[in-house]
Amino acid sequence: PHMNKRISTYSNGTKRKLMIAMGTLAPSLMCLDEPTAGVDMHAKYEIWRILDGIRQGGRSILLTTHNLEECEFLCTNVGIMDHGSLLCYGSLSRLKHRFNMGIFVKVKMGTNDDRDNWMRLTMMPPNDNEMGSIVGARRMMLAHLLRHHNPPVEPVKKSGTSRAQPDTTNSELNMRKDYEALLQELEEVFKRDHPYSTVSEKYSYRGMITFCIPKGQIKWSAIFDYMENLKDELQILYYSVSHTTFQDVFMKFVRKHNQ
Repeated sequence: PHMNKRISTYSNGTKRKLMIAMGTLAPSLMCLDEPTAGVDMHAKYEIWRILDGIRQGGRSILLTTHNLEECEFLCTNVGIMDHGSLLCYGSLSRLKHRFNMGIFVKVKMGTNDDRDNWMRLTMMPPNDNEMGSIVGARRMMLAHLLRHHNPPVEPVKKSGTSRAQPDTTNSELNMRKDYEALLQELEEVFKRDHPYSTVSEKYSYRGMITFCIPKGQIKWSAIFDYMENLKDELQILYYSVSHTTFQDVFMKFVRKHNQ
């Protein structure tokens, strides 16, 4: 559909796809700058699949990106840069092993409204188009829960101040207070039961917190049992348990460099 159109009329995402297509003409080394920025999710995964095939075919790819998932999917070697300084360089597995910080437990708290929405959606039978794609539906729900706490604010009318804005602000403030109370209770309980753990990230406005448990302190089976027992008691909407990820390594370097 874009064959007979001027490039100046292309959307940013389509221009990005065209630049990638031009880059594939390189015989041995492709240089790409933020190759999937501004591209929709479906096209992004398709581009990754194509680039991965090109790499496995023998051509080298040099790319810059802020997308850490893109790094893990495409890259064999990674360099982390901050303000023009190269902080480290190596393979993903080497960096993860060298800077292994232990087990990360990432938790999303749920207000009563969050939990009601979650139960309502998970109990809803899938339609014909959704059959066989429950995982995709749940992912969409998680994304919705992260976004739906930012309701649109009505613009201020020229004739006076909109009355909807204070209500929206108060609602957001009350929601944030609810999240802060839930996070504080969880943090107290978690650090009481695991005094060697630390909080690596905390986002009160989203009700999310990440705990880091040093390696060798607890078995994986034990932490899963522990979190399952806490879910209903402390209004945990969902959680994940993982090894040190590349994102954890990246954030550690950036924080240390900015101190």
